Formats: sequence, structure tokens, C-alpha cells
Amino acid sequence: MGALDTNLLVHLIVRDAAVHGRSTPQLAAAIEMMLNHEHLSIQDSDVVARALEQFRAQPKVGFSDCERHLSRLQDTQRVYTTAHPSLLS
Repeated sequence: MGALDTNLLVHLIVRDAAVHGRSTPQLAAAIEMMLNHEHLSIQDSDVVARALEQFRAQPKVGFSDCERHLSRLQDTQRVYTTAHPSLLS
């Protein structure tokens, strides 16, 4: 099974959408197809899926901004729960 870095996914799809004048629904559909592809494993797919939900709700924000924001939140949560294991119970 192949793997695709989330940052590369975002860069390729968003750049393609801008170059070819893709609409928000087309961009969202392309990301969803990648998430559901049987031969790809998307790094941090849960973050990408949540970013996609946020992007569909607020398309003017931009998908890459949604993904970056959620990635930072996830990284912060990982550090905090690692530093404070009592928060997991």
C-alpha cells in the first residue's frame, strides 16, 4: 500500500484546483476520493477528514488553512497528553 504525506496531498490538490479553476465542491470531492482510495494510506487521515468537514462548512477559509489549523491542534494535544498522562483517564 502506498503512503502520501498530508502536506504533499494538500499542495498537489490545492495547486491543481487553483491552476485549473476547480470549484469548492470539486476540490472537496477530490480530497474525499483520496481519503477513500483503497490503495492509499493518507498520513493523519483523521485530521484531513476533519479539515475536509471544516472546509465544506466554511469554504472561504481554504482547505490548506483548515488542515494546518487542525494539525497544529493535534500536535498540541499530543504534547499535552504525553506530558500529562492523568488527562487520558
